[in-house]
Amino acid sequence: MRGNPPLHLKGYLPAISACNFKTDSVSPGAHILVGQYLKGVRRLQPAMKEIVPSWRLNRLTETETKRTETETKRTETETKRTETETETKTKRTETETKTKRTETKTKRTETETKRTETETETKTKRTETETKTKRTETKTKRTETKTKTKCTETETKRTETETKTKRTETETETKTKRTETETKTKRTETKTKRTRPRPRPNAPRPRPNAPRPRPRPNAPRPRPRPNAPRPRPNAPRPRPRPRPNAPRPRPRPRPNAPRPRPNTPRPRPRPNAPRARPRPRPRLRPIYFCCDQPYKLN
Repeated sequence: MRGNPPLHLKGYLPAISACNFKTDSVSPGAHILVGQYLKGVRRLQPAMKEIVPSWRLNRLTETETKRTETETKRTETETKRTETETETKTKRTETETKTKRTETKTKRTETETKRTETETETKTKRTETETKTKRTETKTKRTETKTKTKCTETETKRTETETKTKRTETETETKTKRTETETKTKRTETKTKRTRPRPRPNAPRPRPNAPRPRPRPNAPRPRPRPNAPRPRPNAPRPRPRPRPNAPRPRPRPRPNAPRPRPNTPRPRPRPNAPRARPRPRPRLRPIYFCCDQPYKLN
């Protein structure tokens, strides 16, 4: 290993450590003695820095030829790239023109198909409208005939109802006339049977609240009128008329009403309470005689 610089020795160490086995459980490149040996070699043969670079004509010519070759290669590659780019551009333009032509063809075909469809639709719509108009005309004719028949029927019904109403009116008039004549005859009969008592010229007027006269104990009952209406079997009884100044009946106590407490104070009246309105006086009712027509006393 004499005459070898330390860099060469450092380069041999990994090959030696890869081939040989470990010593003291450490590889030969990481051993302490090997490290001390390399340090001594560096001290004995230190690395000297070159002041002027070492160069040769062969190397310079080789580098220049290499540079020229690389430049020619670059130019060739650039020319190839430009050619490929132009070819791709031409191809793209051709494809674009082809696609545009195909698109225009497809659009034309679509427009033609649409025109044909619209024409067919218009034809179908025209036929449908014609059929609809024919149907509507037939329907209108039918409705007109129906309305005419209905009008004739309604006119006949109106004439029938008018004739019926006229008949009913004539019948009601005849009935009213008959009832009027019957009532007149009945009134004349009652007048002939019962004469109305005429009031005396200087007779005293009856008092307004005078008590009614009591009936006699053995007085004969009044005879019923000959043509008086008979009472209904389940008719409600007429309520008796209250007397003008009769005392009011006390209200009946409720069954479950609370009893009043003895010696309870009366409720005091409110200060601003509205006053109770006075009760209106009872009006005097007219006194009727036994005759049919009433006679009012002043």
